[in-house]
Amino acid sequence: MSTSGGAWRALQRGRGIRCDVVQLFVKNNMQWFGKPISPQDLSLYATERAANHFACVFGHAGYLINLGGPASGNRDRSIKSLIQEVSRGQLMRMSYRALQIIALAFGSARRCRRTG
Repeated sequence: MSTSGGAWRALQRGRGIRCDVVQLFVKNNMQWFGKPISPQDLSLYATERAANHFACVFGHAGYLINLGGPASGNRDRSIKSLIQEVSRGQLMRMSYRALQIIALAFGSARRCRRTG
């Protein structure tokens, strides 16, 4: 669900089309880190969450996270980004999070599993 205008708007949109479940990105999915969630936005989200009876609201992690790569600046950013994703999901009381935590750029799946 689109979070344009705030994550709380995604819940409104979900209610508007009678969703039972809403999935949203907890931050911009193509950036390493999101700006802090303002207390006002968190309050609006909590109000919408309480007003709607979704079976589940879950977050989707950004696409840049790659914990399967070799030790590098990219993997360091991936770890920090994932920590932020989990923290934001907890603030937003998300039941689940969809994570793509491994990606092969070069090499075999076997090499990727041994990395780290």
